[in-house]
Amino acid sequence: MSEWRKIKLEDICKISSGKSAKYVKDQTNKFKVYGSNGIIGSYNEANFYKGYLVGRVGAVGSVQKINEPVWASDNTLTLIVNESLVDFNFMEFLLTTMNLANYATKTAQPLLTQTILRKLEIDLPPLSEQHKIAAILSSVDEAIEKTETIIEQTEKVKKGLMQQLL
Repeated sequence: MSEWRKIKLEDICKISSGKSAKYVKDQTNKFKVYGSNGIIGSYNEANFYKGYLVGRVGAVGSVQKINEPVWASDNTLTLIVNESLVDFNFMEFLLTTMNLANYATKTAQPLLTQTILRKLEIDLPPLSEQHKIAAILSSVDEAIEKTETIIEQTEKVKKGLMQQLL
């Protein structure tokens, strides 16, 4: 196996916070507004374009991959990946396996901060190995999605048959 290295998250990502906005709770504006656990409305401008959103409060530690202009709310932390060091898709798998919620403050309102994220150390393989790992895991995800679709379709057929037969 090639040489992996320990590195801090801040050395491979630009980490900041989302911003508050007077968004509407529907999709009438051009850009989606993301909270800590997904889309919460729309806004007329974007403040984030590509990277990852991590739940800061609320759904602390949740990870959302962003490939389009959006508004990142103040309930999120934004991570812009240095793609000369990290495969963009590999980063998604890395972040989701880090169990980021475990690093939140242990208070009545758990909070994940930029400072905490910046200091987290990870084991990072060489970029060529990251590409291979991401490709393999993406293939597995695709197979899972196809299987889930088949299961949903089969359940619908079963339900229809049950109504006809019973």
